[in-house]
Amino acid sequence: MEKFIRKQIIRNFTILFFIVFLITSFFVFDTRRRIEVAALDAELSQVVNQYEQSKKSIKEEKEEFKKNYIQKAYSIDKTIQEGINGGITSYRLFRIKELIGVEEIHLIDKQGEIVYSSEEKVIGKNLNDVKDYQVFEKLFKGESDQDIVQFHKKSIDTDEERILFGIKSTIDGISMLGIEVNQKSLDSVTKDYSVDSIISKIPTIEEETIFAVDRRTGEICGITQNNNQKLVFKEGESAAELVKRLESFQSNISIKINGKLRHLKIQVVDNYILGIYIDSHQVYKGTPKEIGILIVSLLFVGFLIYHIVILAVRKFVLDDLKEIDNKIQSLLVGEYNIQFESKYPTEFQELSTVLNRWKWSYEHKSERMSRMIRNIDINIAVFECLVNVNLVFFSDNFPKLLNISEKEMRLLSNPARFEQYLDKLLSNMDKNGTIKIGDCYIEIKVFKEEGQVYGIVVDKTKDVLEMKQIENRLAITEQKIYQDRMSGVYNREGLEVLVDKALQEWKDGVLLIFDIDNFKAINDNEGHPKGDEVIIKFASFLKKNYTNTEIIGRMGGDEFAVYIKGMVSKELIQRQCGILLKEFREEFEEYVQKYHISASIGISYVDDNTSTYERLYHNADMALYVAKNRGKNDYCIYDKGMEEIK
Repeated sequence: MEKFIRKQIIRNFTILFFIVFLITSFFVFDTRRRIEVAALDAELSQVVNQYEQSKKSIKEEKEEFKKNYIQKAYSIDKTIQEGINGGITSYRLFRIKELIGVEEIHLIDKQGEIVYSSEEKVIGKNLNDVKDYQVFEKLFKGESDQDIVQFHKKSIDTDEERILFGIKSTIDGISMLGIEVNQKSLDSVTKDYSVDSIISKIPTIEEETIFAVDRRTGEICGITQNNNQKLVFKEGESAAELVKRLESFQSNISIKINGKLRHLKIQVVDNYILGIYIDSHQVYKGTPKEIGILIVSLLFVGFLIYHIVILAVRKFVLDDLKEIDNKIQSLLVGEYNIQFESKYPTEFQELSTVLNRWKWSYEHKSERMSRMIRNIDINIAVFECLVNVNLVFFSDNFPKLLNISEKEMRLLSNPARFEQYLDKLLSNMDKNGTIKIGDCYIEIKVFKEEGQVYGIVVDKTKDVLEMKQIENRLAITEQKIYQDRMSGVYNREGLEVLVDKALQEWKDGVLLIFDIDNFKAINDNEGHPKGDEVIIKFASFLKKNYTNTEIIGRMGGDEFAVYIKGMVSKELIQRQCGILLKEFREEFEEYVQKYHISASIGISYVDDNTSTYERLYHNADMALYVAKNRGKNDYCIYDKGMEEIK
């Protein structure tokens, strides 16, 4: 036995050693990682604090800049007013702008027309027709005296980026004086406070990099100088995809950057994504040595513990076991003059007491345990109806489980009435074998023999309610499976399942397939995030125009489908489609104007030859093809002749 115990101890110690080794190694690695992550967090927080401080400085510089040029605008207005007798000419305004240090000077009347300007070719232009100047409408119409400043706008005659200033003019016949200042004038003042300037001044080791990415453009607008100036997660990744990837990182992660595994920390601040990463080998530098020391320490401690355990087992277990085994063998051959005992206060003392009692019982053979009466569970009741002797027996909890009053119980003491009551209960049994009584669900098992009926009643309320909860959760899970995550409507699989189900329940119906024409132009020009917004908006557009009884699904990309149950006339469908196309152009007017997007609709009715989802979809898709070939922004109802057209 000692040899067996030794093997078991060695086996368990080996398992324990590996478990402790793995857990400790994990903590070693995790501690290393946490230290580096904490350092990254601290450094990134410092960068964020510097950025927040720079924002305040930029704001102060910007306010000072605005005050300075507003004052210059008033000086220009006063200069022109004082020299009005000499006449206002473009040349004179040109000389004033050169002297004051602005790009352009414009004098505008109440109709928004440029009456005088330092640039002759813009004279006669109306600010109502210039997008970036429309904000000045209340000022030149005299409805407001408030000075207006607009940053990052286009010049009225070039595409150069300018800062636009507008003040109320005191010159007769002139409502507003406007000046244009080169945006670079402000940028040069705030350059030292820029993200690029902040990050470029931060010293880092070669293995550590701090960077900033502009969320609007996806461009790297700052990166520490002694590091790789690129930021590549995936070859060929676009700027929009880079921004989307960085914004998806919610916490510290390990990821390949520029071909190497790094620890990365991201924080989004305003329009910038600030990040810091460090090479993984730098994080775990020195860890192999620590692991080696750990292994040696565990082996030494394990060796000591093993020998201590062996000595303790031999002293407190094996000696007593041998003694007990010998006495049991003696007892089995009829020697009763023995006494079980243990040398030490261990569990063997209790075992010895039990064995002594067993010896006493075995020796006398005069006492036997009686049969124990089994208690009935509170959720189980029993009954027995003895027809021949006109008696009915119930367990005490029978009335409670079946919600029976004392008066009803007295009536049920008659076997005939009791059998009728049972038959009535069993007739209300559902397909799962349960009977609903009030808020409870019970299950009845009835056994009939000649002259007697007996059985049990089980309260299944808890099981039924738990099953209903499971079914509800399954239904919710199924809904999630069949839901398109982006748009919130059904996905292709969900649409197919629900349409198939509707086809079994309704003999009539109509399927409409919607496709956004020229949708690719939005993705190509404004990026996939903007395209995703259009998809979500189009899904909301369909939800707004259809009720909950209709099935709305996204087939993929910019293709959607709507299934309407029941009979709908072609005249009504045509009228609805015309309204939908009109509302689409109004709802998406911005993209209609910029990218000439539109919607095309293919329509297919359920009939004797079209009674499956696959056929219905095929026909609607064929009709959609025809609608697009007719010039898009159109709808078409399927007919058999379309097969030959395609």
